[in-house]
Amino acid sequence: MAIAEVWYQAAVQVAEDDLQFQLLQAKFYANWGYHMAEAGIPAAEKIIEADQTNAEAYDLLGWMQFLTGASGGGEAALRQALELDPNLISARYHLARLLEIKGQTALAAEEYQRVIDWDTSGILRDRALKDLQQLKLKQN
Repeated sequence: MAIAEVWYQAAVQVAEDDLQFQLLQAKFYANWGYHMAEAGIPAAEKIIEADQTNAEAYDLLGWMQFLTGASGGGEAALRQALELDPNLISARYHLARLLEIKGQTALAAEEYQRVIDWDTSGILRDRALKDLQQLKLKQN
C-alpha cells in the first residue's frame, strides 16, 4: 500500500492543480481503507476547497468520515453529494449503509432500492441487492 500511496502522491504533485488526479488519490484512500483519517479525509477536503460543486469529493469525504467515525459521521457530506448530484450511485449506496447502521432501516431500504434500480454498471447493484436482502431478514 505504501508504494501505491507514493505513486498517487507523485501523480498529484506532477499534475499540480488537476482535480482528477486528486480525486483518484482520495478514491485510493477510501476504496482501500488506507490512511483515511490521516490522508484520505484531508485529500477530499482539499478537493472541496477547490471545487465546492464536486459531488464525488463530498461522497468520498462522507464515506471516509463514516468509516473512521470522524465528526458528524459523514451524513452531512453524503447528503451534500446527493444535493449536487442526485443520481450519484456511490453516494446513494454509502448513505444506505450509514442509515442502516444508524437504525433507520426504512430509509436505508429506500436507498438500497434506488441503487438496485439505477445502477446500470452493476458495480454497486449486486452489493445493494445483497444488503437489502439481509436488511429484510433482520426486520423479520
